[in-house]
Amino acid sequence: MGLAVRLRDAAPTRATTSLYLGVVGGGGHGLVALTFWIGIPTLVSLSANDPQAAAAVVSSLTLLTGGAEAFGNLFLALSMASAGSAILSSRALPAWIGWVALAAAAFTLTRIVATDTPLAALAFVAFFPSLILAVMFRIGAGIALQGSQPDELSRPPEPVLGMAGR
Repeated sequence: MGLAVRLRDAAPTRATTSLYLGVVGGGGHGLVALTFWIGIPTLVSLSANDPQAAAAVVSSLTLLTGGAEAFGNLFLALSMASAGSAILSSRALPAWIGWVALAAAAFTLTRIVATDTPLAALAFVAFFPSLILAVMFRIGAGIALQGSQPDELSRPPEPVLGMAGR
């Protein structure tokens, strides 16, 4: 939210886009955790009674959590791309943070697009850089936002509609 507030004056549409895509991506990752929370105890219970059925459930659980993870990663990558673009065009934060956001988005999107294709090795290679760059972006943006004035961050967001003239 703080990042969107910092970017909204210079790049209102991309700031709002980054915020909403990030919320949706976080929801996708929340589905992974929820699936594990509900699925693993069910799997343990099932394995005690019917080991063959439990083996089939493992495949289903893997597919379900993999889909939710890819969904979350897609939207978080698009959120970082939007934020990075807004940072670079507005200079609301240091430019290196924008470049790191764009690189994190590119590596994350590569992981999603290349998985289970002939380029699967590329997805494997992109895994650790995508994590490291995403963490660098979040830490860098958080440190840069530390200097924000409290009244600047508490001002309610303006609606996106009606900002076309900006």
